Amino acid sequence: MGGAKILEVKGLNKTLGRRHIVKDASFDVYEGEIFGFLGPNGAGKTTTIKMILGFLFPDSGEIRICGRDLRTEYEAAMACVGGIVENPDMFRDFSGLDNLKMYAALHGGISGERINEIVRLVGLEKRIRDKVRKYSLGMKQRLGVAQSILHRPKLLILDEPTNGLDPGGIRELRLLLRRMAAEEGTAVFVSSHLLSEMEQTCDRVCIIDNGVIKGELTAEELKSAGGTAREYEYSVTDAARAAEILQNLGLELVPNGSNDGEARGQQEDVLRVRMDKARLAEVNSALISGGVNILTVAETGHSLEELFMALTEGGGSIE
Repeated sequence: MGGAKILEVKGLNKTLGRRHIVKDASFDVYEGEIFGFLGPNGAGKTTTIKMILGFLFPDSGEIRICGRDLRTEYEAAMACVGGIVENPDMFRDFSGLDNLKMYAALHGGISGERINEIVRLVGLEKRIRDKVRKYSLGMKQRLGVAQSILHRPKLLILDEPTNGLDPGGIRELRLLLRRMAAEEGTAVFVSSHLLSEMEQTCDRVCIIDNGVIKGELTAEELKSAGGTAREYEYSVTDAARAAEILQNLGLELVPNGSNDGEARGQQEDVLRVRMDKARLAEVNSALISGGVNILTVAETGHSLEELFMALTEGGGSIE
């Protein structure tokens, strides 16, 4: 990787109660990159982030931020960091601008020009004087990012930042993170359990499962890691008829996907199918010829479980 090494994590371990949550974790994050921390819920992502932010002390291991040892040079290390863990803290009855001004006053040395620059960067110029209680969830997320980068941190840490966002909000956040990495040179550390989001957002992805780092992949390697087959989500006029056609074509229907149980499948006529992309036109034609209207179709990528199986062959490490 080019650029300076901003975050260094070496041999990190953490036990909570009788559970060994994080097991000898090591990885680096570089200036100007978007680094994904990918794993299922309960894999140890948030515990690792809390140790990086100093909310938890590791049992063993080393964390260095901008070359500063977090254990012995905490204030100097944390001066390089901005972060959002869970929901951003804001005063709902104050405007977005007032929230930023109060945060700037706490840090000191942040000019009005810098505040305006960040408001433009996150795309809140038209709504920054509105009260935060009028903001959508996506706008609150953007304001939270603005707040966390006012002091020009070298490292921005976001824990599951797309939770609760609609597709438009997720896309806006993705574009914002790319702009920050490119224009501010920020090292962006993003944790998620959403494989498709990691593929579209990150330059490099570190995969963790059951507290163990399985390895790292570039975004392109991640996309191809599970083979050529993908999952496609169909919204149709007749799911039962569509399922019959797909099964007659020898295709694999994916249970418990977007249907979210039988109720949703019956109400919304949504189903998932696993197939090679090369068969997409053939399948769409067969559905239409069979009397099924396709309302929407979207590629959802590999499942996280399939990726782990493909990469680790059931539990080893990525070569």
